[in-house]
Amino acid sequence: MKRLFPILIFTLLLSACGGRGGEQKEADPPETWISLFEQPASTWTTVGAANWQLMEGVLQGSQSTGQGFAITQATFGNFHLKLEFFPDAVVNSGVFIRCQDRDSIAAENCYELNISDNHQNPDFRTGAIVTRAKPIASVATINQWNRYEVKAEGEHLQVWVNDIKTADLRDTDFKNGFIALQVLDTGTIRFRNVMIREP
Repeated sequence: MKRLFPILIFTLLLSACGGRGGEQKEADPPETWISLFEQPASTWTTVGAANWQLMEGVLQGSQSTGQGFAITQATFGNFHLKLEFFPDAVVNSGVFIRCQDRDSIAAENCYELNISDNHQNPDFRTGAIVTRAKPIASVATINQWNRYEVKAEGEHLQVWVNDIKTADLRDTDFKNGFIALQVLDTGTIRFRNVMIREP
């Protein structure tokens, strides 16, 4: 028994060091997230008639008539997108991905992830991919900060609002494109911490 005890201690120490030679497993590289819609504004621009203001990390859009967008200069294909949004009770807003034309942004040439709890068509309420995927869950978002999360992997698009999956779509129409934030008609929308990670 006295001879086995030192061998047991040595075995435990060798295991703690990661095996022969004390080599340890390399840590996985940290996820690389890029912040969108921040200062300086050289990486994004605005189109349309909306009033956009960026203050202390919050991008606020407001409008009385028509619509407007804040849109990235770069295009993105496969990505993981996270952001926070704060809508009032009347705003009709959205997050548009893989947009094809910076001067003509619509559900017909983008994937539109809606922000409108009170939309007159419940198929288009917050969390829907407009005209393509009805929301599979109803999440209340008015007058509070909320989280949108989007994973775009080839033809597979997945959407979560406040960690609740609201849309799961397979579609081959658009492979890459711009990302745009929308404000439509009346009301105010605020965005912050808009982050993207590409594979």
